[in-house]
Amino acid sequence: MASKRKKIFIALFLLLVFPILLVGIAVQPFFIKSVILPKVEDATESRIEVGDLKLSLWKSLVLSDVSFAKNDGSLQAEIPSVQIQYNLIQMIKGTIWVDEVSIREPAIIFRAASTTLAPTQTEAARNTEKAPPQFHIRNVKIENGRFSFQQDDQVFQLQALNFELPELINGQVLRPHISTRLTGYRTAQPEVPLWEGNLESRVEMMLSDQQLPTELKGFLTANLSQNEAGIPPMTLKIDADLGLDPEAKIISFRTLSAEALQDTSPLLNLNLLQPTQVDLGQTPPVFTDTELTLNLPVVNIETLPFAEWIPLNSGKAGLNSQVKITGSGKELMAQLDFDLADISYPMTDDAAPLQLQKAKGKGNLTWSQGGKAKFDLELAAEGLKLSDSKSIPSPLNLHATGKASVRGADIQQIDFSWSETKGFQNRVTAKGTADWQNPKALDVELQITGDHLDLNPWADWMTAAQSAPADASSTNVEPKPVKSEKIQLTELPFKNFNFTFLVHHLRLNKIRLDNIQANVLAGKTRFQIKPLSLTVNGSTFTNVVDAQWENLPLTLGFTSSLSPLDIEPIVDSLLPEKSGAVTGILAGSTRFQITGSTSRELWDSFKGQVEMSYTEGKIRLIDPDPDQHTGLLHTRKLVQDIITALANALQLSPEQLMAPEIESVVFKTQIRDQQLSLEQAKIVNPEFMLEAKGSLSLSTEIAASKIENLPLVLGLNTNLAKRVKIYREDRVINDYVVLPSFIEVSGSLETPKIEVKKGVITGLIISGVTERNKVGNENVQTGLEVLGSILSGEPIPVTPPIPAPTPQPGVKATPTPKPGKTERILEGIQIFNQLRATPTPVNP
Repeated sequence: MASKRKKIFIALFLLLVFPILLVGIAVQPFFIKSVILPKVEDATESRIEVGDLKLSLWKSLVLSDVSFAKNDGSLQAEIPSVQIQYNLIQMIKGTIWVDEVSIREPAIIFRAASTTLAPTQTEAARNTEKAPPQFHIRNVKIENGRFSFQQDDQVFQLQALNFELPELINGQVLRPHISTRLTGYRTAQPEVPLWEGNLESRVEMMLSDQQLPTELKGFLTANLSQNEAGIPPMTLKIDADLGLDPEAKIISFRTLSAEALQDTSPLLNLNLLQPTQVDLGQTPPVFTDTELTLNLPVVNIETLPFAEWIPLNSGKAGLNSQVKITGSGKELMAQLDFDLADISYPMTDDAAPLQLQKAKGKGNLTWSQGGKAKFDLELAAEGLKLSDSKSIPSPLNLHATGKASVRGADIQQIDFSWSETKGFQNRVTAKGTADWQNPKALDVELQITGDHLDLNPWADWMTAAQSAPADASSTNVEPKPVKSEKIQLTELPFKNFNFTFLVHHLRLNKIRLDNIQANVLAGKTRFQIKPLSLTVNGSTFTNVVDAQWENLPLTLGFTSSLSPLDIEPIVDSLLPEKSGAVTGILAGSTRFQITGSTSRELWDSFKGQVEMSYTEGKIRLIDPDPDQHTGLLHTRKLVQDIITALANALQLSPEQLMAPEIESVVFKTQIRDQQLSLEQAKIVNPEFMLEAKGSLSLSTEIAASKIENLPLVLGLNTNLAKRVKIYREDRVINDYVVLPSFIEVSGSLETPKIEVKKGVITGLIISGVTERNKVGNENVQTGLEVLGSILSGEPIPVTPPIPAPTPQPGVKATPTPKPGKTERILEGIQIFNQLRATPTPVNP
């Protein structure tokens, strides 16, 4: 019997006491550290260390100096103290029963990896299929914790983190409470905060039977305080009531509002006017009908929390907007109103900022899935001034309506206008279509029209700024070799480009333009302007450009013409600081053409002509006061060198010839076979007339073009000719004493070589002396005339014998006197000169 009781006792011990003993052994600190923690490390790919472990088998666990680090360095935690009160009996039954959790001063660092791999769909589905555990957890507290999130060179940190969770029980509402201090900084400068503040959150969260959140309701308050990044104090409040369906991936927004405050003044307000649902399970996400507003009262931009990310120095801004989504997110309607005032926008570091006194705008946008978005935009601006102090006319208005999509746009109408002036409406209208579905073959049809436009308010933009005089110093320029390889011409990104422009009347100061018309056509391998025509102050200007290069060769033609035009009002309007510097009538035409497949062929085929005339006017060739730059032209070195050489040869100062204004210019030239043939170039001013005919061998560098043959003919005003003692009456043509050519130009345009024939000057002076002063001795007089003629290259004067008068009836006729000795000598010299100038015939 005793033996039987002994067996029963042993069986009870094995069934009841021995498992408890095994559990007691298993939960001892040594066993936990030596057996359990290594297995947890392997499973979590981490390193875990525990400084001290105290265990009460049935109810408590105390850990000290816990250290946890992922092997890849992504997560690291240091926890000085963890205390857990639990119910082992309930946990053995299957419920995670914890009466209290206290974690003191945890420090957690998470480093974001460059890529994060999400769990696969199979793993996610497997996780949701597991039966959720039963929880009975109360009084969870985290005291004075620190959490750091680091990505790249920036750190987001929660400091003084306090977390309370009264209870976590299946089917019950969770009410967590979080309060923490927020900071952000760069790893290189942790002592300089990018921003800092405080956060507090109180929410209610309902969990499903699978312990997934199904409802979330509550508020979050964040305060940002002043810091060295320049962000001013701000308070952000978010209040929300959300419904969550994790399995269906649907979020229901019952209420949502967000408000930003600075002190007690509102900065930003967002409100959901109509509850909505978002189905994240579909691509793209589907919205039910909803409506929300976003308002920004007029505030100082520099005080906004995000001011450092706005490229504005100062100013005020306000915004009111409303968005309405219908048709399950397939239709969207948006309205936007904004106000700007006293805006300052920096353009460049060394320039004054753009300034705007005030601007108002509003817009409406309607979009339907599968269609183009309709837009209606309005903008009005006043007091707009750019960094160069040029002002935009005020008020300036823009109104645009049309349709647009990612593939193209239909511009119903764009009205651009500025303040009306008497007789001028000042409105430009544009309409057209643009298809950019294929960025390499844009299809554009655009028309711009205007009726009466007054550009005087834009005068600061239209007039040219005073430029400094060009440097007259020369440097040797080597011509670039012309290559014979085929040229590579890329196609233009147009399937079709058709631009038409029509303005009936336009004025700028003294300029009047009428009937301005232009038609620009472009395709992949063509560009045409056919034509540009307008009437400027009653004169007609036309311009035609035609370029085509499909499969080569390239052909390019350019023609333009201008009927006689009074240029004084044109120059006075475009160059107001030169007012009065130019008067006269300008007319001319140009025509150029090239064809070829290589650079060499294009260069060889270049041909054209230029005809230009300027009459009845004056042009200041040089500046009377070089420091003031009051002349129209800063004379190029070639012209200045030629006139200087002419003046020096005649013992004149160059200013005597260049200071008087140019009264007329005639220029006719032909270009062919790399030759510029100067058919006529004539300049006339009150003191001189200069005429040249010759040719230039053109170079790829214009300055290096060679002057092959350019004799110059000079005529001086009769009074000036008398002063320099070269006057002869038989040389006078139209009040100018035309002199034989005594100067020739060769070399290049950059470095001309000017040759003065001093013998011709001597001959001119001798001839001038005999013209003014009759020498007493007839033979001496005649000899000086002959010498002057020979030196100057002019015909030798021969006085023919005076025939005897016709006799009266009945009276004996007087015989014609025979030439004297002097006359016979002069006649012989003249015959000799003629023979010398006649080329000797060459025997075949």
